[in-house]
Amino acid sequence: MNGSFESRALILQVSWIALVSTCLLFPGRLHGEVNWDEEGDRAVGLLQTYLRIDTSNAPGVPGATGDVRAAVEFFERLLREDGLEPRRLVHPEDPTRTVLLGRLKGDGSLGKTLLLEHHMDVVPAEGQWTHPPFGAEIHDGFLYGRGTMDDKGLGILHLQAIRLLRREKVPLGRDVVFVATPDEEIGGEKGAAWLARSHWDLLDPALVLEEGGMGYAGKYNRGLAFEVQVQQKRVFWLELEARGEGGHGSVPRENGLLVLHQAIERVLDMPRPPRLSPPVAATYQALARDPEAARRVMTAIATDPSERARLTDSLTLTQMEGSKKVNSQPRVAKAGLDIRLLPDTDPAEFLGRLKKAIGDERVAIRELHPREEVGPASPTDGPVYRAIEAAMAVHYPGALILPTMSTGGTDSRNYRVRGVPAYGFIPLIVPEGDNSRIHDVDERVRVEEVKKGVKVFFDLVKALAEKRS
Repeated sequence: MNGSFESRALILQVSWIALVSTCLLFPGRLHGEVNWDEEGDRAVGLLQTYLRIDTSNAPGVPGATGDVRAAVEFFERLLREDGLEPRRLVHPEDPTRTVLLGRLKGDGSLGKTLLLEHHMDVVPAEGQWTHPPFGAEIHDGFLYGRGTMDDKGLGILHLQAIRLLRREKVPLGRDVVFVATPDEEIGGEKGAAWLARSHWDLLDPALVLEEGGMGYAGKYNRGLAFEVQVQQKRVFWLELEARGEGGHGSVPRENGLLVLHQAIERVLDMPRPPRLSPPVAATYQALARDPEAARRVMTAIATDPSERARLTDSLTLTQMEGSKKVNSQPRVAKAGLDIRLLPDTDPAEFLGRLKKAIGDERVAIRELHPREEVGPASPTDGPVYRAIEAAMAVHYPGALILPTMSTGGTDSRNYRVRGVPAYGFIPLIVPEGDNSRIHDVDERVRVEEVKKGVKVFFDLVKALAEKRS
């Protein structure tokens, strides 16, 4: 009898020691064991549903109205299912531009809010796709669809992170807010920019996780590298309107299109010397620690337009419009220029140089996008960047973590200009050669990357928001 009692006591003692050890090694585990396979499968299914909601946004393109209301309803339902009361913010001039917020409260011991923001709109799915762009089909381990990488995949990772924080009853030291915005693909004036101007009191964040940096296989070396966007170039879109002589095409004249052509040639010949801005210098310093990566980036500077775009004010001719008839000379012709300025370039000074280069009063210049500030680069020595490094060291040991400046624009600028650090980070890997798909045909993501991304992103958000004991 005593032996049996002593045996039971010993078993209880060992079990108690094991339980305490588990709590010490894995705090929070007692709230429930997460089945990551199930959560990964759920994320893939949710992403498929989200991709099938066409939120294409491009004024003038049939069907690409940028209406995100169906996507808002999708997220509202999911947030309510997980006990998070969503809040709609409807733009006063356009109800198709609606922002959705979902807040998980913390006790404030860590300070202000952590925002998890992504945009719901996507670029149009033009061109010949191998699989339907809004079909969300899976083939050979890839999920195809417009928005898989830009930016709906990130939205599902954000959703999974905040719902798991609530389900696991993780004690939070700050609020975590899910933010889904419209209008980003055409500048965000009725999306994140309006949200920051008109509803800052609902946000007031300490830090923001956004889009802009992804993982790459084979881009910098034979292994993996994850970019973390800490800065971006400044959007500066222009329209040139040239006037000349009209008339029948059989008698050559200096028509508007010819005047425009001459102006464009002078613009493209403008001196735009390369220079190393601080965030790009930080990228190269990080790459210098890996000899193979350093060699590759030196080659890329000479051969890769995307790498050279980090070093200069880029200028791309994207649109031209003249006569609609081949035998009619246009009096008026127009061209669109997609200009991306380095963060320290003064737009007014650049515009002055451009006007001087054109040197023709017959050419008028119109700015197509409100002049924007981009704010200071987000620090790479602070807690957010260190948390990203730590999370990736666990899940992708040996991967390069690189601070980068995006050549494209993101909504992060709306926070950086207010002194709030924002980091573009998507823990999904772009396969070698797939980078051009993001705004082109056959955009896709590996199914297994989405599944793994759920765990990676949850760990990151938990590290940034969990209450300290």
